[in-house]
Amino acid sequence: QFTEEQQNVLNKVEKLLRLAAKNPNENEAAAATAKAQELLAAYNLTSAAIDIDGSGDTGKRAEEKLIGGFYVFERDLWRAISDLNFVWYFTQTKYIPYEQRHLHRNRRITHQHVLIGKVVNIAATKAMAGYLMQAIERITKLEADQVNMPPRSSWAVSFRRGAAERVIEK
Repeated sequence: QFTEEQQNVLNKVEKLLRLAAKNPNENEAAAATAKAQELLAAYNLTSAAIDIDGSGDTGKRAEEKLIGGFYVFERDLWRAISDLNFVWYFTQTKYIPYEQRHLHRNRRITHQHVLIGKVVNIAATKAMAGYLMQAIERITKLEADQVNMPPRSSWAVSFRRGAAERVIEK
């Protein structure tokens, strides 16, 4: 099966991914996920060997829904990251009843990212996508300030789309 050294690396990766999945700080979660992926690559291991929940069942699957995906570039970025992490991805658009619209900024519809796959792969996808979306948002605000454009303008949305496309290409 695995050598002792590989098993030790897998145990470290499991701990890092548990930390990423339960950490409310997205920067720390992204750092833990990146370190876990680095270790897997360095020892030529795959995430399929990881037992994230400690049950001994490495194939535990889950479905998770997250609010987001209004813009096409968001959906494209999440889809690319999901593919990278062996997670099935799609979006849902739901009609919001009038009585509940105050919970959703008075919107008539809401968008959701839906992730289906192994628990560990979903955690990695969420951490990586969260980090990249934050990075894109940060550089968009910086660039919008440079050209005196509001961060919610059509210019800023186009900038975000271009940044997401560059990340996806890489």
